[in-house]
Amino acid sequence: MSRIYRVRAGVAITVISAMFSLSAAHSTDGPEIDEHGNEVFHAELTHNISPVMPPNAQESGYCCVMLDIQKSGRVKNTEIIYCTSEIFRDVTERTAPKVTYYPRLVNGVEAESQDKLENFSYRLNDEFGALIKNAEGYPEFYDEDEHSSEHYCRRHIS
Repeated sequence: MSRIYRVRAGVAITVISAMFSLSAAHSTDGPEIDEHGNEVFHAELTHNISPVMPPNAQESGYCCVMLDIQKSGRVKNTEIIYCTSEIFRDVTERTAPKVTYYPRLVNGVEAESQDKLENFSYRLNDEFGALIKNAEGYPEFYDEDEHSSEHYCRRHIS
């Protein structure tokens, strides 16, 4: 989703906001076997709601959120762990409960998930399409234009 905003001194800034990509139902590397010998597929995103970039954002950023997911795939509880800027917090708080998942499966039975870590990313581009990184250097891109969002969030968990 792109929008053009006029900001200071008449400079146009293109805003690109994105959350995280959709994934197919439990299509990753296959099931995990837990300590009790159960076959477990972790909850996976089915429907994302892209957060709207705050119009007063001056740089790219992100928020790390812990989610509890019900058997229905709906988000039950959200806890924001970290945001690069407070301007992203409000948008993330409103958007996170609207996301839905394929629920976690344990031996083929739907189960609740607790403490699923997600990254809500906000990318800001200038009028030439160049990414405006934040003071941390976020986002850094790796293979195929993807950034390591899990890496950014994992470092904020105590």
